Amino acid sequence: MQVILDTDPGVDDAFALLWLLALDLRFRADVVGIATTEGNLRRRGTFGNACRLLDLCRRTDISLAKSAPHRGKTAEHIHGVDGLVGLRNTLPEPTKPYDSAPRASVQLDRWINRGTQDTTVLAVGPLTNLEAVEVAHPGTLANAEQVIAVCGTFKSGNVTQESEFNAHFNPRAMHHVLNARANLTLLSLDVTRQLDLNSEHLKAAGFAENRSRIEKFVVRLTRSMEQQLKSVSINRFFVHDACAIAYAFYPEMFETVSAHVKVDTRLGLETTGKTTIEQNPNPNTSIARRIDAEAVRNQMLSDIKEFARALR
Repeated sequence: MQVILDTDPGVDDAFALLWLLALDLRFRADVVGIATTEGNLRRRGTFGNACRLLDLCRRTDISLAKSAPHRGKTAEHIHGVDGLVGLRNTLPEPTKPYDSAPRASVQLDRWINRGTQDTTVLAVGPLTNLEAVEVAHPGTLANAEQVIAVCGTFKSGNVTQESEFNAHFNPRAMHHVLNARANLTLLSLDVTRQLDLNSEHLKAAGFAENRSRIEKFVVRLTRSMEQQLKSVSINRFFVHDACAIAYAFYPEMFETVSAHVKVDTRLGLETTGKTTIEQNPNPNTSIARRIDAEAVRNQMLSDIKEFARALR
């Protein structure tokens, strides 16, 4: 499966990227490229973090593109000012220069429309880049095999009572993607909140700091995120973005339903980014309704652990 990851690293983004690279190593995925977007951090921060993570995994061969601009409120209060809860400086220095990096809208067009195979787009941050490529090259997303987006909520939000972070950050972009006639699946907060991770899970899976540099990073990242969340009165670490990897490669662990979804694009309101299901006979997306969270977590940790040992 040829895959593009659109991401704003971010702690849970880091887990999604590690898992995707683990599957690439096993020839289940072919990572065509990574587009970074603003969200958890501003553009330079997410680009730099993606570059550092690729360097950690010895994958400097993977193309990296920089975000289209959008000035939403970031999530540094959750992920830390460096996006990796203080661990950025433990990773290699970036080897790809930000200023000369290609724009994500240009690269997404090239990767999707000019590729040799059908491509899956995994969008785990705000959908700014996907909107940008649709504006510049209408119909691009419909040319992808599928688009899987971690976005929206139909119950309670994590930015306001009504809205989820990625939808709230750039609701106009989500509206554009919902209307792009793509083969779109939404993984809402209602599902991703079921996939939690803690240090005990890692211990049970056999992770240890002294075995490999990736295991060390995973253990420290999880522990630091647990501590960071406690400081803002959140008692569980949800690896939201890893759900996109799970759905792409292990879809049997989910149940989905077709629906017509609308997003509130009005800015500055409690309902900005609110997603609702409308009574409309023409669905514009599939929605994941159930996830086998234990199976997903076990598979993620197994795949990443095998990856860590291979790169020891």
